[in-house]
Parts: sequence; C-alpha cells; structure tokens
Amino acid sequence: MTAESAHDPNSTVDFANLLARVANKDTQAFRELHDATQSRLFALIYKVVRDVGYAEETLQEVYLEIWLKADTYRPELGKPLSWLMMLCHRRAVDRVRSEERLRRKTALLSMISCDVDAAGADEPVLLRDEYQRLVRHLSALTHRQRQSINLVYFADLTQREAAKHLNILVPAFKTRLRDGVLRLRTQMRAEI
Repeated sequence: MTAESAHDPNSTVDFANLLARVANKDTQAFRELHDATQSRLFALIYKVVRDVGYAEETLQEVYLEIWLKADTYRPELGKPLSWLMMLCHRRAVDRVRSEERLRRKTALLSMISCDVDAAGADEPVLLRDEYQRLVRHLSALTHRQRQSINLVYFADLTQREAAKHLNILVPAFKTRLRDGVLRLRTQMRAEI
C-alpha cells in the first residue's frame, strides 16, 4: 500500500465490481457505492451549483440515475469513479442551466408586470390582462426580436441553442435578443 492510498479510503473500493452489482439491482452494493462516493460527488456538484439544497437534490437525481443506468457503464471507456463524476457534472450543469432559464423568465415577467397589491378573485382577470398587454407589446417588435424572445423565454432554449435553431451566430442572436428586450421594456414602461 502506498502512502497515497493509505490516506484515501476509496483506494480499496472496487467501484467496477460495485457498479456491476448495482446493475444487477443489488441494494447492498448500492449502499456501499453510495457511502464510498457521497462526499466526493456532493463536493463536485456543489462546485458547479453553489447551493447546498440544489446540490443535495442533484446528488439524489444522480444516485437514481446510477441505480437505473448502472448497466450502461463501460469499463473500456474509463474508470468507474470518472463515470460517476461525469454523471454528476452533467446533472449539475443541467441544474444551473435550468435555474438560469427560470431566472430569465422570472426577470422578464417581473420587468413587464405591473404592481398589484391584492390578487384575490381578480387574479385570473389580471393575469389575462397582463398576458394580452404582453402580446400586444411583443407584436410591436420586429419579427426577429419577437422570435428571439419567444425562443429563450418561452421555448426554454439557451441562447446558443436558439442561435443554432435559427442558423445564425451566437453574437448576432444575443444582439437581437437584447434589442428586443430593451424595446419591450421601453414600451411597457411608457404605458405605465
């Protein structure tokens, strides 16, 4: 045993064997894999999402994915721990992107909504009125601006995905989106 492996409790864990057993739905192997990897995988996820709650949720999603897809691991493509870390990183990045999309939608809706002190029974009417107001202002934008806003804020595409969808360069798409949001904001504020 090397000095390095003496300090690493995972150095004696046979991750390939555990994954093979998990692929066969061995719950004891899953517990062992969980116990041997939990702190390392949590740390990796937390580095990406920067929120304890999101990191915990994401880690749970990863372990569910491991339980369901352990049979897809291929030893010839890499070490088991690397595969687990790749799953974590992908999930964490997806979580950040999802939260960013939600943040953008919320910001847009906040930007264009009016202040309403009490919702109550009038809420559906107010929401319908706000929706009609938004549609009216969106229709005043250029086709390209409206299309850009729809793709990012309502179709949940990233700016890169939307640019690819439109077959244009990302900087050109960002300009269209920025111009559209600024024009929409100006129109909405002028009406208040």
